[in-house]
Amino acid sequence: MNANNQKALNTVITDTEIKTWSGRTQFDTNTDYVNLHDFCKCNGTDESEEFEKAILKARSSNKKLISFNGKILISRDISLRHLNFDLSATEIKLINCTIHVGASGSSSLTKDQRLGIVYNNSFTLKPSILSLPSVKVWGSKCLKFTFDQIDYLLLYASTDPSVYPRDSSISYSSFTGELVTRLEFNTDSRYENGQEADGPGSRSQWINSNFFYISRIMGIDIKGSYQHNGNVFYNSTLETTEAYLNLEVGNKNVFLNIRTEGYPKIFLSASTIGNIIERTWFSTEATVLSFPNVTDLGVLNKVTSVHETRMHKYTILRHDARIDTIFNGQPLNMGSNLNVSRRKISSILPYQFISKTNVFEIAPTDIINFYCDTISDVVSKYIARVYFYDKDMNLCTDIEEDWFYSVNFKKINKLESYLEGYFLSVGSTFLSLHEKARKRIKYIAVALLTNTDINTCNARWLNVTLMSMRNLLLLDRTYIEKDNLFNMPLNKPSKFIGKIGDIVNGYSESWRCIFSLDTKVSSVISPESISVDKFYLNSVFSGWKVGDIIGIDLNDGSTHWTCIKEVNAEVCILNDKIPFIKDIEGNNVYISRLK
Repeated sequence: MNANNQKALNTVITDTEIKTWSGRTQFDTNTDYVNLHDFCKCNGTDESEEFEKAILKARSSNKKLISFNGKILISRDISLRHLNFDLSATEIKLINCTIHVGASGSSSLTKDQRLGIVYNNSFTLKPSILSLPSVKVWGSKCLKFTFDQIDYLLLYASTDPSVYPRDSSISYSSFTGELVTRLEFNTDSRYENGQEADGPGSRSQWINSNFFYISRIMGIDIKGSYQHNGNVFYNSTLETTEAYLNLEVGNKNVFLNIRTEGYPKIFLSASTIGNIIERTWFSTEATVLSFPNVTDLGVLNKVTSVHETRMHKYTILRHDARIDTIFNGQPLNMGSNLNVSRRKISSILPYQFISKTNVFEIAPTDIINFYCDTISDVVSKYIARVYFYDKDMNLCTDIEEDWFYSVNFKKINKLESYLEGYFLSVGSTFLSLHEKARKRIKYIAVALLTNTDINTCNARWLNVTLMSMRNLLLLDRTYIEKDNLFNMPLNKPSKFIGKIGDIVNGYSESWRCIFSLDTKVSSVISPESISVDKFYLNSVFSGWKVGDIIGIDLNDGSTHWTCIKEVNAEVCILNDKIPFIKDIEGNNVYISRLK
């Protein structure tokens, strides 16, 4: 080794001193915070005493308490109130004790408080077995509290005269975390019967206008001597049958976009007012609008879904036994009330038509919802039929059940050109288009009928609602005859003349197609007449009349067009003789009423 190399090895290299505006250099010890690791080993052993010393040091020097890793065991109550701290990297296991956090309900001088994983004895996801809070938040205003996982988090307010108003309220604070097994609001039971007005010893111990961003919560209890209000929960998951939402008190609290997998129990007591619970999860399309396990004894509370709250609602049909008209979906278009009873919507016969809508447009994301009430302990039940039309207003007869998301609807048999289902005074009955149907179906119409068992027709009103993402509902505006109830085609003709509202040229003048159906020739009486099977023709609809243009499918494949000259019972006398009379029975007849 030469002399130069030896000299270089013996040289001590030092950094140039850098001084900040405050006078500190890189060689000074950082004294901005108190390090928990200077007091505790954080190796999972009981270090309650050492932990308290670190807290005392941070509090007396007005510095932030921090930790970087490790696990600590605490066996007695610890107070971190009125202190800035970040212990988010340290797991804290408690042995039958509680950590107290928060600041002051009488001051907006906020604190930034952060915890990691905190639990008593062993972590559990069953809120019903938790009785001792692991973390208790006392009176605070504008607090920012962040954590990873806490098994039992209690927000607590007290009007204890010795400390009033420091602990009397929690407000305008934010709570952000990943998991809470049980979250509770509660108050000091000693003052639950105190004076109503704010003051020492009053029952106005309030938890208001706080904001919760907690990913997963197993159980929520809102209790106490005050109607806690204005608290908002965002996007939390209440998961499994162990989960619940229990509001014993509370006004105007909002739970937005709550994922409720497993249908947790939801309870709102008689003292609750105006709370909103909006859920976002459903297991099948059948449960989009259903809310099992809900008990609401309060006033103006709303348990709803994100689909419902983000959709416009339009009444498509409303039939009420107590009024003389029905609303069938078009402005200034009231149909006659077919019901003879002022008490309930019923009939002496089953399967009787009650009312129907006009043909109206349906969008891919629309939902048709059916519901009714009941006037007795018997659940009301009615029948609904839904007819589907393409963009040219042709009736779609080749529909299949898997074209739709629906509850209680099905295609009765291949001959029928509609879906039929039932709806009740309990639960949810709805229908929407599947992807398979969206390109084909443009319009629909709905008809309501009495049930096959008329003893279940116990409703005072029936309602059909269109729930839509669209900003505007466009009903069909074509000229449709208001003859009885027949505003829509119910069966597709064998040959196409034109959609409802089309102008048809012929017969020495222009005609407008206003009604169409098809049926079968049941027998041939003479070349000048036919007998028409009434299989498709409900008597309510007046199946045919003099002047109707009809098309008869002949055996050679052609269609004979003629006009009804006279109607005698089921026999129609024609203007023109029927050619190829032999074996015509069973052939299709297309009746098109033109005007």
